[in-house]
Amino acid sequence: MIFLIILESFRARQGMCVNDSQCQLKMSLPSNNGKWTGRCLKEIGRCELEGWCPVPDEYITPTPSRDALNFSLFIKNFIEFKRFNLIKTNIATNSSYLKVCNYDPIKDKTCPIFRLGTLLDMVEPDLHEQMNMLTYGGVILINIHWTCNLDRSLDQCIPHYSFRRLDPPFKQAKYLFGYNFRFASHWKHENRSFRTLTKAYGIRFIFSVSGNAARFNLIVLIFNIGLLIGAICLITFIFDIIGLHIYCHSAVDRPQKSQDVVEESKRNNEQVQLTE
Repeated sequence: MIFLIILESFRARQGMCVNDSQCQLKMSLPSNNGKWTGRCLKEIGRCELEGWCPVPDEYITPTPSRDALNFSLFIKNFIEFKRFNLIKTNIATNSSYLKVCNYDPIKDKTCPIFRLGTLLDMVEPDLHEQMNMLTYGGVILINIHWTCNLDRSLDQCIPHYSFRRLDPPFKQAKYLFGYNFRFASHWKHENRSFRTLTKAYGIRFIFSVSGNAARFNLIVLIFNIGLLIGAICLITFIFDIIGLHIYCHSAVDRPQKSQDVVEESKRNNEQVQLTE
């Protein structure tokens, strides 16, 4: 691309004009492809602008390669459980295993190498949508969750992968569908500015890592049992206060709560003496 005085794109309807005033009224539109000069080239019927030549064409559709389905994604993940001074990784210690494995949700759940076609099959079963994702891009969430019982062997502390598509389906999105980004390289030659502007379509992966680990601790168990017993005693004490002093019939219930046995014992002693 060269920075020149050029015409607005023929695909841009706002660039049509018959006089200069029409171009001057539309100079601040956000959809313009550059800074308009305010002039109308009447013989062509297009507004003039100052920008990069050629004007970017947003309607060019990329052609995806079916070989992209065989591209692989290698995920190297670490997780640390500071409380237990433990660091785990999803990479197997056996290097020969990594050379032949490929993730499968049933047969090979621990392999960290993922085939793009397999990921698309899991997040989007519609083949037409898969082709659109290869063409216009998409966003996939990969969730890595660790569940570790440290009372067992550490070999059983392995991650579990789940996948979900984040971008809306193309049949629902009316505009701004898929995923793309632009990047440019700039240089000068003979005092003229040049650039190469690339609009890249692709699949973006977002990773979410979570985990929990647990280990049996006798001290914690005893402490929790003590808390439970204390809570039960406290609840009983609170209900006694409410029933004997706050409840509206507490005057009736209070004598029933306790019984004076001193008088009863005296009466029994007197009866025994009389019988003798």
